[in-house]
Amino acid sequence: MRAGTVTTTALVLLGSLAALTLLWSVGSARTKTIVTTTTLLTSPQSVDGGGDLRRVRPVPSPASAGGGVPAMADPGPLRVLAFGDSLTEGLVTYVLFHAYSKRLQQRLGDALPRGAVTVHNQGKSGESLHYSMPLRFNRLLGDAEKAPQSCYEVIVILGGSNDIFDEDADTLSADVQKLVERALRHQTARRVVVLTVPENAAELRFPQMRETRLALNAFIRQLVETKGSEETVRGVQRLSLVDFASDLPQFSLSEEEQKRLWEDGLHLTAEGYDRLADLVFDGITRGIDY
Repeated sequence: MRAGTVTTTALVLLGSLAALTLLWSVGSARTKTIVTTTTLLTSPQSVDGGGDLRRVRPVPSPASAGGGVPAMADPGPLRVLAFGDSLTEGLVTYVLFHAYSKRLQQRLGDALPRGAVTVHNQGKSGESLHYSMPLRFNRLLGDAEKAPQSCYEVIVILGGSNDIFDEDADTLSADVQKLVERALRHQTARRVVVLTVPENAAELRFPQMRETRLALNAFIRQLVETKGSEETVRGVQRLSLVDFASDLPQFSLSEEEQKRLWEDGLHLTAEGYDRLADLVFDGITRGIDY
């Protein structure tokens, strides 16, 4: 395939009953070489879109003196893992998806000198931060670590909306910390982006959900601030915060803005997901060159 060709691979696996949910349950270019979008909606298996993108990276050299992330002589395409629930999957309605990862990939491909970017969407509707996310996350990273070309330089984590009704903040905080620490152990991860949990219209009926979410988000902000100062490469923090809850609110918006950005009190509209992509883009590129 010639340079400049844009290949889009969309793997849409429907049929999940998890997409039918209540309000409080998360339901469920310009490029220099090749840009590939792989959107995996319900299957937990890793999929790469198109054989042309499967360029084998060189084996990492020993870690640089400035930190624990190996340097790549020829880094190849930038591989990004977008991990989470239906807000990562891009659920708008039970038959419509608009994942933020698509716009994110386009923006990264346009902005970064490397040009070639693949954002691997691993959002799964209805998934619980406490029960199933850690197992799936460990499996995904473990599988990737079996081959250098499958590893990720950027990992984006979003979860918790499915749990704030049933679980307490301390439990969920420990779950988030486990995901973050596992991501930081991924040898090639130069940047780990953690998102706060967004506002949920169901909080108006169940105030304890809001209390849990606020406490969880306070922990996430503190975790990134504290651990971020410890995890650095050449003076640059590996951990980055995207404050989804504050930067893309619901309750403080006008009625018109809510209709433009929020679909059902929990999931975003297509425009809302594009706005989220811009926030994640900033979190990935803040203070670091790829």
